[in-house]
Amino acid sequence: MPASFDSDVFEQQTAAAFPGFELNSDVMDFGKIHLRFELGDGHANGTSRRVDQATERALVLFERCMLHTDSIVLIVNEFGFSGDELNPTDPDGYLATLIPELSACCNAVIVNGEDGEPLLRRSFIRTAKSRLDYRGILRGIACLEQGRTPCINESIYFVNESKSIVFYMCDDRGCLIYSSVAETLASLYIEYNGWLVDYYREHFDAIWGVGDGHSTEPGCGEP
Repeated sequence: MPASFDSDVFEQQTAAAFPGFELNSDVMDFGKIHLRFELGDGHANGTSRRVDQATERALVLFERCMLHTDSIVLIVNEFGFSGDELNPTDPDGYLATLIPELSACCNAVIVNGEDGEPLLRRSFIRTAKSRLDYRGILRGIACLEQGRTPCINESIYFVNESKSIVFYMCDDRGCLIYSSVAETLASLYIEYNGWLVDYYREHFDAIWGVGDGHSTEPGCGEP
């Protein structure tokens, strides 16, 4: 991780792009302008088909979000941090084989819970997409709740700073994509509408639906 990376500056820039964002919160919310996609739905839990579909859908959406950029900031959260570990995110673990800069990361903050005790460690890593095994990361996340290995239990947010887009894969069930501008996600709303979480469709349609004043031409605001 380059020493020039300043997490305080990053927080200020992110807060400016995503009003309401709080870095020291354990639940990271980047705002109302977001889409939620189903990933592994349609396949039974514990099956290879579910993991494969979740990985491939996440990969398609991730690559669209990071199109035309090679610089990515990763926010890596590790829960269960007691405060005694020297390296809470194991530098010799599976995730470190996928993120070359992880073992050298020195830009981290400790987030405390409501009781004042350490809740998680949050590391910041700016890296090149070309150096990142993001397919392996997405598959590792998809495997976590499916009892498969290798898996990744850290929560990871991928930030495209140039376009103010944040990609977050929860697990095999779904992922969220945030943007500072609604038009940026319009093409994803159109092209992958069938993957959207039905429970939130009313919210999504109010922002991107036909007749709401937003353009729905194919390719509009392509990430």
